[in-house]
Amino acid sequence: MVATAKPSQGWKLRTWAGACKGTSAMCSLRLKARRSVVVKFVPPGNRINPYRLGTEMPVYGSWKLRVNSANLDADAQVEAVIDPSTGLSANPNPPAGEQYALVNVSMTYVGVGSARVGDYVFSWLGAIGRHNALYQPGCTPPPLDLSLAFQPVVSGQTETGNLCFEIASSDAASLLLGGYGTTGNKTVWFALHD
Repeated sequence: MVATAKPSQGWKLRTWAGACKGTSAMCSLRLKARRSVVVKFVPPGNRINPYRLGTEMPVYGSWKLRVNSANLDADAQVEAVIDPSTGLSANPNPPAGEQYALVNVSMTYVGVGSARVGDYVFSWLGAIGRHNALYQPGCTPPPLDLSLAFQPVVSGQTETGNLCFEIASSDAASLLLGGYGTTGNKTVWFALHD
């Protein structure tokens, strides 16, 4: 007998348990005796199954978040940002083994009245499979630092800009953008690659 795992739309097979093992969509069983089979799925927005680049989804505080693009090797762009008070680069060269990443996002307010993007507890990058590798925005991006956008917006209005992170070069290929979900402290994850 062949058992086939068919996740609901947007969900992803995580693993089989019991008489079946692994992550293949199909499992072959010999039915000589009674056996149990368990299949585990993960919902969309999970760290293992992040939302695709360009997907807009609700996040905490009556906002919708969409990741438009990501440049995970943005040293030249970030170092070119000039601090107007000094005339020098606002961002020094990153230390050896690190680099700058720019993530362009759009935040749309869908609540009542008005709000500010800066009121949203802002996002972070996390490496797939490494829960300890988290990066908070920590550099000044071009052209708009979305994490500091405090101008009020009304329902239906969108703010688009960049988030800037200093990351370990070894994590660049496996990073995701995370943000607070709509319930509790659940994190919603977005892919940074197609």
